Amino acid sequence: MLKTIKLLKNKYFRKVNKEKFLFYLIIFPALIVRIINLNYNTPFNDEAIYVVVGKMGLFANDWWSYGARLWMAGLPYLYPSLTAMAYQVGGIIGSRLLNVFFGVFLVEEVYRFTRMLNIFNSKKYNLPAALIASFIVAFSYVGIFVSKLATYDIPTYFLMLFSINSFIKANYFNNGKYYFLAAVSLLAAFLMKIVTALFFPVLFILSVIEIRKRNNFHKKLWYLYGLVPFVLGILFYALFFGRDILIYASSQTTRDSDFLQSIIHVIWENSYVTLIMSCISLYILLLIRRVKSVLGLLALALIIPIFHISLMRYPTLNKHIYLTIIFLSPIIGYTFAYLMDSKNKIIAFVIRLSVLVLAIIYLAILPKNLYRLEHDWINTANLKKFLSTNVQMGDKVLAETGADVVLSLYNKTYPPGNIFTLDWIEYSGMSDDTAYIQAIRDKYFDYIELDNKNEAKKELAMKILTEIDGRYKLIYEEGFFKVYSRSRENSER
Repeated sequence: MLKTIKLLKNKYFRKVNKEKFLFYLIIFPALIVRIINLNYNTPFNDEAIYVVVGKMGLFANDWWSYGARLWMAGLPYLYPSLTAMAYQVGGIIGSRLLNVFFGVFLVEEVYRFTRMLNIFNSKKYNLPAALIASFIVAFSYVGIFVSKLATYDIPTYFLMLFSINSFIKANYFNNGKYYFLAAVSLLAAFLMKIVTALFFPVLFILSVIEIRKRNNFHKKLWYLYGLVPFVLGILFYALFFGRDILIYASSQTTRDSDFLQSIIHVIWENSYVTLIMSCISLYILLLIRRVKSVLGLLALALIIPIFHISLMRYPTLNKHIYLTIIFLSPIIGYTFAYLMDSKNKIIAFVIRLSVLVLAIIYLAILPKNLYRLEHDWINTANLKKFLSTNVQMGDKVLAETGADVVLSLYNKTYPPGNIFTLDWIEYSGMSDDTAYIQAIRDKYFDYIELDNKNEAKKELAMKILTEIDGRYKLIYEEGFFKVYSRSRENSER
């Protein structure tokens, strides 16, 4: 009897160790590939502005000067504070490293999410499906890029998936802690980035469908610990920040039909392998009459493309599309797990070989596409080095490049008082384009930096360039970047 128990224990532990080994075989390389070369480029504009807003708020108690609540897609007190603290410790690498950890935790949540879905109601498919899904998410070049970018996207995605997993897990506990954790996590994801609200209707419908399958006790737990706290949190947010979110939402609806082709191109360019595999998987599931089991995942996956296409919204799509990949990955995982378990040994071998080949192709296209995403904006290192050397304490600077320059001169210019971008200025009672023109005529700025890259502000930049003539002298030029000074000192290029 003791020998039998010992044998069973050994088999159990061997199985557990095998599962852990296979999971670690994905998670550790996922960490390594994200942590390598975090200094791949100078800060993206969004990365820089979050650090600036966080530093001003935390260390100068100024949360209002840049009006972040009106244009930031989340509460300025959350992610900007986190990235500012990380920046204080390790600069932009510190801020990016923080998101790398969120990115790795997200891969783990995808693994847990896929295993708990149990789409085919058979445990034998759960592990291989989870491994395939987490592999897709871990080595997606979009996923790696977003994980290495110091913006609030990855923490938001992690919190949202953590919330879904907590709801699923709540079914196995006779208390409300996981329902409450699901509610708090989803609310935190929304506060981190309001794009989470796009998923609320589908998540609510899916949760109602699922909760109907559970007993009355769990229905009460869901209502008391999940639904009520979440609704109260949303109402509280709407009461204090409702006006801000309406202003932000109204500014995001461009409806420019010229963007349609670009939007479709970005979706295809950044997820074509996953999309092709998903179409094949859905066709196979249709043949075996299993499509209904993945309709919820498909609905979640389609939210981002539908949102961007319907509003013709091009910005941030290359980051949001990662959510589509995340929700499509379990569909692919379970389909291939089912095929690999074929009773026909030849078919099973061919499918497993195909999965291996596809994995190699998936990894092969990673470096080139990751490089493309990481160098999508111009490196400003030389420009910032020149400005840091020449700008003196308290000098007034106008920078078209924006937040990246603001961050690099933070300790010299003390934003927002002495450094301005083309987004907003108040001068002599004016706050439109005429304020910039009058300030230049009065030689208010010590330095003016232009790059002619901001299409939305191109007309203003041309007006500034016209007014500069005769009042300011070109002292630096490299590529797109030009710096003008009104002083006779610092005139060496």
